[in-house]
Amino acid sequence: MAVLATRVLQYRSDSGAVKDVTLTVFAPRKTDQADWECGFQFSPPPNQRNIHVRGVDAIQALLSCLTVARSYIEHPTEERSSWRGMVHAGLPRFAEKPAAYQPPSIPPPEENPGGLEPLAVSTLGCPDETGRARELGLTVYKPFRADDGTWKCAFVLGSPLDEPVRHGTGEDFIEALLDGFALARATYEAMVPEGWEAPLSDAFLGPTFLPYKVGRSYGMEPSKDLDMPDFSMA
Repeated sequence: MAVLATRVLQYRSDSGAVKDVTLTVFAPRKTDQADWECGFQFSPPPNQRNIHVRGVDAIQALLSCLTVARSYIEHPTEERSSWRGMVHAGLPRFAEKPAAYQPPSIPPPEENPGGLEPLAVSTLGCPDETGRARELGLTVYKPFRADDGTWKCAFVLGSPLDEPVRHGTGEDFIEALLDGFALARATYEAMVPEGWEAPLSDAFLGPTFLPYKVGRSYGMEPSKDLDMPDFSMA
């Protein structure tokens, strides 16, 4: 399996000692069942088994993988894992959007420089002139380190050949990726009329399969589609 990203977390053991733990996330891949899976592994100890999480497409598999990874390392009653001083380890969790949620600021569009490496694509529903749902492509590109040392994750809503890109940012690959996904959701929700929802279908997914952002933390809303994989109890 190809390694997509790694992150070094800090974990406090039962003895109180704090040690570094490396999270390795593998690139999503299509399965023989026509869905997608994404794996992760924590080390040390060495030779830990890989945990695989599935989704209907590469984006859902990847986001579910990161969310399950947080559940895997979290202690049930104490805050023992952290990253950059954040007790949530910079990983998403399954939780309903807070009632007082305020969407993040949408980043300005920038000219597509070309040469960006697509990481995952999906399809959202968007209203046409009559209010009926039409397909709207979402392309998320592989995060890269900018000249100033920050990481950036470009995304496009619409045709990647015609539309400008916007960027999520972060201190590492994973944070930039989550920021890109969350800002793609915020951008999409600002594009459609308030309260409009595309009917559930195999043709496109709703925005709730993308994370929402509160400060530097990320949440994944549990699926309300009975036919959609739901890993919130993992």
